[in-house]
Amino acid sequence: YELALQALSHGAPATDDLRADLHAKRGDALASVGNWPAAKVAFEAAIQALDLRRSERRAELLLKLAMSHFWLLDILALRPLVTEALGLAEQVGRQDLAAEALGWLGRAEQADGNLEAALEMDRRAFALPGVITTGALVHAPLTLYMAGKLPSALQLARKVVDGARTSGESSALIYALTHYGLALAANGQYRDAAATFDEVRKFARSCGAFPLLARATAMSAGWRLDVFDFQTA
Repeated sequence: YELALQALSHGAPATDDLRADLHAKRGDALASVGNWPAAKVAFEAAIQALDLRRSERRAELLLKLAMSHFWLLDILALRPLVTEALGLAEQVGRQDLAAEALGWLGRAEQADGNLEAALEMDRRAFALPGVITTGALVHAPLTLYMAGKLPSALQLARKVVDGARTSGESSALIYALTHYGLALAANGQYRDAAATFDEVRKFARSCGAFPLLARATAMSAGWRLDVFDFQTA
């Protein structure tokens, strides 16, 4: 993507839409390994280059940019992006994008400590047809876990893992497996939790997604204390 963008900057014939799509794909690649500062810049460049008439594509990119802001802990910047994306998604009839937007609003509520509001956003999102259990909604089981709704967290985590495995998105699968391991441990299924955390750490390492590997490793340590495995913890 870097070489292609450099070629465009040196006068190669291209349209703004091609430049926007290249920036977006670069952002996707950076996001897949957890490089959120660089992904944010790439998604911003994609939106700036995009033809304003491409409402559907703008909604997609706004949600990608919102994701970057979430992981950069800039919730204040996330909300207007998601609100605009939700309006565009409803305008063009993309209920999957509307569900994704609701999911990010749920994550914003979660970040602010409003767990019941976050759960309500997730309920609204999952009620829409065509919902995809990646993106923002891959984090929905974690919200249930935080709210102490442990059986529900485990049930949803299984569903999210199944969706993530077929999505082809490495970062989505890493998040899904991490939250699944956490839910398994919280429900006392320690053997399965250990196997799940082993799987996700191996997969994250193979992808070079080291920030996500660090996150999964941190979450895999806590439950060891519950079973007095202090050395491993």
